[in-house]
Amino acid sequence: MTGVYTGDAQPVLPHDALALLRTQPVDLAVIIIGANDTEGLFDDDHKHAYPLMSPGWKAIYGARIDRLVALQDPAGTSWWVLDYKLQGAPAADAANREQLQRYVDAVQRLQPGERVRGAFITGAGELVEP
Repeated sequence: MTGVYTGDAQPVLPHDALALLRTQPVDLAVIIIGANDTEGLFDDDHKHAYPLMSPGWKAIYGARIDRLVALQDPAGTSWWVLDYKLQGAPAADAANREQLQRYVDAVQRLQPGERVRGAFITGAGELVEP
């Protein structure tokens, strides 16, 4: 079930989650990759559909921010750009670091004055900041 779990038996459903997040600090955020992440994708104009794992699909999927998380604390809002890289050591690859920095820069332009951080999530589930 999708929701915010606070340790109680019943989760807070998504439509109530924002109110909860505004009143309670977040100690841990868990993001689950959606089941539709393996479906075909359309280009930006919705004129062409690319089948799963085709070169066009890989280009579109690879150019997306995997997950964007906003955490509220007493100091303000912190944004995390999370980029899933399932193989290898993503921070060791200059192209990966440059891509992540472009994502961080884009979010920073949209959220001036707020902290924006970027990290990779590896296939082993490790959070790696470059």
